[in-house]
Amino acid sequence: MRKTGNSKIEYRYYELPLNEWVLPKMGEGWIRSYGAGIEFLHFHNLIEIGYCREGRGILTLDEDYSEFEPGMVSVIPRNFPHTTNSEPGTESWWEYLFFDPARILQSVFPQDVQYQKKIVRLVQKNAIFEREDDIADIARTVKDIMEEFRNEGRYRQEIIKGYMVSLIFSIARKNSAEKVGSSDNTGRRKKDPDSPTKRTEPIEKAFSYVEEHFSEPIKISELADFCAMSEAHFRKLFVMHMHMKPVEYINSVRIRAACDMLANTNKSVDEVALSCGFTTPSTFNRNFRQFMEITPNQWRKDPDRFERKLLEYHVSAEKGWE
Repeated sequence: MRKTGNSKIEYRYYELPLNEWVLPKMGEGWIRSYGAGIEFLHFHNLIEIGYCREGRGILTLDEDYSEFEPGMVSVIPRNFPHTTNSEPGTESWWEYLFFDPARILQSVFPQDVQYQKKIVRLVQKNAIFEREDDIADIARTVKDIMEEFRNEGRYRQEIIKGYMVSLIFSIARKNSAEKVGSSDNTGRRKKDPDSPTKRTEPIEKAFSYVEEHFSEPIKISELADFCAMSEAHFRKLFVMHMHMKPVEYINSVRIRAACDMLANTNKSVDEVALSCGFTTPSTFNRNFRQFMEITPNQWRKDPDRFERKLLEYHVSAEKGWE
């Protein structure tokens, strides 16, 4: 049931909707055979919380993996490699919430930057994967947030923000009592004892830098400096961990940001290109077609139809990114 040989790691970039604290991925559209045709781990720029409603299979958290079943909750830090695989020939139903704790905490404690950073570090400390009864406060809040999105009642944003603050501190409290790594009380966690716990850690700061500066010119030497290593060593480590060159990764972030912008704003294609760090519209269009196999205008007309391409895409060094 478990996939082996997960040497590739894919980056999946999500943009929070305008004026929203959370990006929900919910509904029957998320009933699917998870992992079908996908042989690699992925990670996100946002924290991912998942709730399993139906189905069984394997949740892989870097080198650890456990069986999942209905009523289980996962909390996966940003930049943490993972993947979900349904039992062969079956479908599962997971629903997800993506969020940036720093953004929420900045709005609650605007004058206390050090406190913000302390709580963010605790929230990011561990991956959590447990039955909802074992983390009742976290599970209850997650389900309450999902219900608010489903009901779309009055003061929804304000109520969700309140829930999110509670959720952040519940996760921080749990992680403050855990060792660094992951938390799993299912009793079925397996691990390769000879494998590192976080393969992307040496270059993790580069991910954050690109997320924050993708709209600007980025030099590989800047990323290397940010990770406190030589450019040659940085390039070697990046290809070893990510199976792509740094410039390909930068362009993948830019294209994913462009997809969100095309779907959720009225900016012209040329404006999107410049907003996402491409120097000319022609460079943007060429890279977008290489990434998505469609034009930016086709994506804008029907983004839901092409969403699967974002889930399946893995940058290849042979694709000739510019």
